[in-house]
Amino acid sequence: MAPVVRLTRIGLFVSQQVGQLDTCLLDLFNSIMVNRYKDVHKEIRADVIAAIGKWVLGYPALFLKETYIKYIGWLLADREAVVRRRALAALTPLYEVESFIASLSNFTKRFKPRMVDMVFDSDEAAAVAATELLTLCNKYVATVAGLLLVPARG
Repeated sequence: MAPVVRLTRIGLFVSQQVGQLDTCLLDLFNSIMVNRYKDVHKEIRADVIAAIGKWVLGYPALFLKETYIKYIGWLLADREAVVRRRALAALTPLYEVESFIASLSNFTKRFKPRMVDMVFDSDEAAAVAATELLTLCNKYVATVAGLLLVPARG
């Protein structure tokens, strides 16, 4: 068998395996994360949000979509400060990756008002984390139009 044909078959096999793994990951996400992000126990909600952030950071090709990160955004308004802090902590590493910024633009537009409100959060650590997150968002304003959160001075 010619090496090119062999490599093509191996590539096809690997692609099929990756597709099956993606399906398994999405099934896990939909059966666990989607149900547990709204758990009555704040510790579980906080852990789920942290895990979603890690999944997005670890496999952005599959999870860096508003379909998945919206759960983090929703919990920016959680009644428990620990959950709000973990949501901010999950978002911060995503905004530190410059190549993610364009993919986060719709999410940012949708949740920008809540992020700005969180600067005045009753929990001091959450307010500081929100300020740091907004600073990261503004860092890439030249890269992606529409992310400017404060008026430009010029």
